Amino acid sequence: MAKYAITFRIDYAERAGSTYGERYSSFMEQVRKTGVWEETTSFALTTSAETTEQLCDRLYFQSKFTAAYDTVVVVNIDTGFAVSRGVIKSPATLRAKVNGLLQK
Repeated sequence: MAKYAITFRIDYAERAGSTYGERYSSFMEQVRKTGVWEETTSFALTTSAETTEQLCDRLYFQSKFTAAYDTVVVVNIDTGFAVSRGVIKSPATLRAKVNGLLQK
């Protein structure tokens, strides 16, 4: 099983017919399916048999996450490879901090 850090930002405005609370709850429902440590806000540590891309895709497709406004970055702690979805305002800075970045 791979170890992952998940960091995210859910935009506060109502988007695409869902509120912040609805999007946050549905996103965290997917995160919690991995047996996550979540004692801090907007950050989680977990393990999963999924690849980095599969985990990021599940968080995106199976929640109310809105890529036009929200942001998620899933980082494989062992390899440093990361996958992101949504708004990344400083992609060059993020790329400089990880061993590889797939932006979707």
